[in-house]
Amino acid sequence: MEPVEKKHLSESEKPIVHCRSCGAEFSSALPNCPYCGTMYLPAAEEAYMNRLEGVRSDLEELSNLPAAESRKHFSRLTKRLLIAAAALIIAVLAWQILRIRSEHRDAASEKAETLWQREGFAQMDEAWNSGDYDALLTLYLEASDAGHSVYAYKHADFCRYLLQLKDTENALQDVKTTEGSLSWLFLNELELYTLENLRTLTPEERAILEESRRPYLEDLQQRFPLSEEELQSFRNKLQKDGWLSYDECRRFLEEKGIQP
Repeated sequence: MEPVEKKHLSESEKPIVHCRSCGAEFSSALPNCPYCGTMYLPAAEEAYMNRLEGVRSDLEELSNLPAAESRKHFSRLTKRLLIAAAALIIAVLAWQILRIRSEHRDAASEKAETLWQREGFAQMDEAWNSGDYDALLTLYLEASDAGHSVYAYKHADFCRYLLQLKDTENALQDVKTTEGSLSWLFLNELELYTLENLRTLTPEERAILEESRRPYLEDLQQRFPLSEEELQSFRNKLQKDGWLSYDECRRFLEEKGIQP
C-alpha cells in the first residue's frame, strides 16, 4: 500500500487559538504568542520535529559526500541538533514556570477575594440590617469599582435595582431643576417595571423596592399620557429584552406632541 502523504496546512488554514497569558487570538501555526511572547507548546513541538526532519535528511545526504567533507557536515548538523534540543527544553521549562506562576497568582487572587468577601460582605450586611440603603449602595459600588465579585453578594440584585432607582432619581431632578431630557426620564421610569423580572428577590427585598419605586411610577402616569395598551406594550418589551431603546422613547414622546 502506498504511504499517504501528510497534508501540511498553511498558517492561514490553521485554527485560531487564544493565548493563555494575555488572551489574544493568533494562528495555531505560531510557536509563540505574537503579542506577549508566551510559548504555544503544540506549535513549538511541531517546529522542533520539523528541525529534526531536516537534520535527518541532511544525514542521509552525508553518505554521498567525501569523508572529510562528511565529517564537517556531521559536526555542523550535531551542533544544530543540540541547539534545537536546548531551545525546546528551555521553551518547555519557561512554559511550565509561567503555568505554575499563573496558577499561584490565581490561587492567591482567589484567597484574597475570599478574605475580602468576609469583611466586605459583612459591612454590606450591616448597612442592610440597619436599613441604610444609601450606605449599602455606596459600599456595593465601591466594591464593584475595585473589581470584587459583588455578584456573589446575597443582596446583589437588590443593590442593582437600587442603582436603577438612583438613576431615575437623578433623571427626575435634572428635569425639575434644569432642562433635563424628558426622554431619559421617561425611559428610566418605564424601566422600573423590570422589578417584575427579578425572580431572585426575597419578599422583603421586593416589598422595599416596590415602595421605593412608587413615587416614580406615579410621576410617569401624571407626566406622560400613556394608555393602558401603550404601557402594556412597553412592559412586554421590558419582559422580553430587559431594557428599552432611548430613540424609541424619544419618538414616542414626539408623536405625543411632547418636547423630548
